[in-house]
Amino acid sequence: MASARTAPPPWPARRAPGEVTQGGDCDDEDARFYPGAEETDCADPNDYNCDGSSGFADADADGVPACEDCDDGDAAVNPSATEVCDALNVDEDCDGLADDDDSAASGKAKVYEDGDGDTYGDLSTSLTVCDAPSGYVTDSTDCDDSRATVNPGATEVCDSANLDEDCDGKADDADSAASGKTTGYADDDGDTYGDASTGTTACDLPSGSVSNSADCDDTDAAINPAAAEVCDSANTDEDCDGKADDSDSSASGKSTWYGDADSDSYGSSSSSTSACDQPSGYVSLSTDCDDTKASVNPGATEVCDSANTDEDCDGKADDADSAASGKSTAYRDADGDTYGSASSATTVCDLTSGYVSNSTDCDDTKASINPAATEVCDASNTDEDCDGKADDSDTSASGKTTYYRDADGDTYGSSATTSSACDQPSGYVTTSTDCDDTKASVNPAAAEVCDSATPMRTATARPMISTPAPAANPPGIGTLMATPTAPPPPPLQPVISPAATSASAPTATTQSQRSTPPPPRSVTARTPTRTVTARPMTSTQAPAARRRCTVTLMATPTAAPPPRSLCVIPPRAMSATTTTATTAAPP
Repeated sequence: MASARTAPPPWPARRAPGEVTQGGDCDDEDARFYPGAEETDCADPNDYNCDGSSGFADADADGVPACEDCDDGDAAVNPSATEVCDALNVDEDCDGLADDDDSAASGKAKVYEDGDGDTYGDLSTSLTVCDAPSGYVTDSTDCDDSRATVNPGATEVCDSANLDEDCDGKADDADSAASGKTTGYADDDGDTYGDASTGTTACDLPSGSVSNSADCDDTDAAINPAAAEVCDSANTDEDCDGKADDSDSSASGKSTWYGDADSDSYGSSSSSTSACDQPSGYVSLSTDCDDTKASVNPGATEVCDSANTDEDCDGKADDADSAASGKSTAYRDADGDTYGSASSATTVCDLTSGYVSNSTDCDDTKASINPAATEVCDASNTDEDCDGKADDSDTSASGKTTYYRDADGDTYGSSATTSSACDQPSGYVTTSTDCDDTKASVNPAAAEVCDSATPMRTATARPMISTPAPAANPPGIGTLMATPTAPPPPPLQPVISPAATSASAPTATTQSQRSTPPPPRSVTARTPTRTVTARPMTSTQAPAARRRCTVTLMATPTAAPPPRSLCVIPPRAMSATTTTATTAAPP
C-alpha cells in the first residue's frame, strides 16, 4: 500500500543559511558524498552515493581490489605476487602469463632432450623450464641420443659398428661383457658367406671372415646361399641349393613366353609359359590382338579399311585411331548443301553425317550459297556461287536490269547506250524514252513549245467570238473552220481573198485547174473529232501576193457549224514543210 503523503504547510518553511530541504547526506563534511553521487572507481571503497555499498571488493583480503585482482579468491594471486612454477600453471602475478610463458617465473629446472625416446637425455641439448616439454628428460647421461638402444641401461652387444651400447666407454671386443660373439669363417670372395673349413670366435670378425660357412663357391661373390637363382646361359647354381635355371623352381629372371601361331613375332596372351630359355613357337611379346593374322599386330600400321580392323592392336580402329593412315579430309556441311567449309575440317576414314569431301562452301550457314548455286542480283551483294565475286563483279549473275545512259541528267535515258547491271550505275536510269539525251529540256515529261528547230510545229489556236470578214484578216492569218460531228464533211475549197495592200487581185487555183498538181502542203487543225487540210497556192501567183495572201478554208457541214476558231499561222508555214495547227474550242 502506498504511504500517505503529508500535506505541505500552508506557507513555505523558513530556512536558515546553509540549510537545504533535502536530507540523507552520509558525510556532510565532504562534498563528494551525497545521495545520487556516481561511483565509478571499483578500487575506491568509499560509499559516495550514501546507499550503504560501494564498487570496491576484496574477497581474499590480499589488499588488491577484485577489479584489479585476477583471482579474488586466492590471496597468493594478485599483481604484486611472484610467478612460480606449479603443476596447475597458475598466473600468480596476474600478468596474463603463467609458468613457462612467464620469463619471470621462479623455480624453473634444467631438462635435456631425449631424441631417441630411451628416457636418457643428451647433455649438449638442454632447456631451463617449469614443465619439461615432450621429448625432454631430467637425465643427461645418454652417449648417443640418436639410438634408443644406446644408453647407460643398455647391454653391450657385438655389432658391426662397434657401438658402445652401455655408454661405459668400451665397445664390442674391447668390452668383456659384450654379448653376441660368434665364430667367423674366411670369406675370400667377399660375399659375406665363408668357407666352412676356416673359423674364429669374436664380435668383430677378422678381415675376410664371416659368421657363416655355407658358401658353395667362395671364389664367386654372386654364388652363395643368399643369392637368387637366376636364369643364365651357363646354368649356374647361384643359390647353392644344387639346382640351376629351369631345374630350380625358385629361379628368378624367368620370362613369360607367348604362343605365336601366325609367326609375326607377336604372341597371344591366351597361350603362355614361364621359362629361363625361350621355347620353340613362343615369343616374349603378348600384344598380338589377332594371332590368326600376321598382318595384325602392334608393329603393323593402322589403315582405313571397310572392316574397321584394328591392325596395330591399340584397341582403336580406323577413325577411332588418330594414327590411322589413308584418311581423307572431310569438311563440315552445316547447311546440308553438300558443300563443306574449309574452316571446319577433320581427317577421317569414313565420312560421317554432316561432313562432305569438298571444302568450297563460302557460307556454310546458308544452303542457297555454294559453288553450284546461281549468282543472283541482291541488295546485300551476296556471293551465291562462291567464286569470290558478287552481283556486278560476277559476269554470270542473273537478274540484272538494263539501264540507259542519261547524259543530260533529266532522269530519262537513251536506248542508244545501255548497261546491264545488278545495281544502277551512276549516270544511268531505267527509262529509255529520251528522244534527245543531249538536252535536259527534251524528254517525255517536258512541255512542248513552239520553236524554229522542230520541223513539225503545233500552233496555238486562239478562240474568236465571231467570224471576221476575210478582208479583216491580217496578212498571213488563216481561219480554219471544222465541223466536229459525223458524217465527214465534203472536201474543202480554198478561197483566196485579195490583201488590202495588194495591187492586183490574186487568182485562186484549185487542184482541178493544175496541169501537174504539186505535193499536198498541209496545215492541220485538230479538234476532238475533225482534221482539215489546207493546200498551198499555185506557182501562178505573184510572189508578193503569196507572201501577203489570206487563205480561208471553208467546209460545208450538214449541221450548224460551231463557232470558228482563229489559228495563227506564221508566214513560213506555207513553205514546203507541213505545219500542223491545233484549234481549241472557245471558252
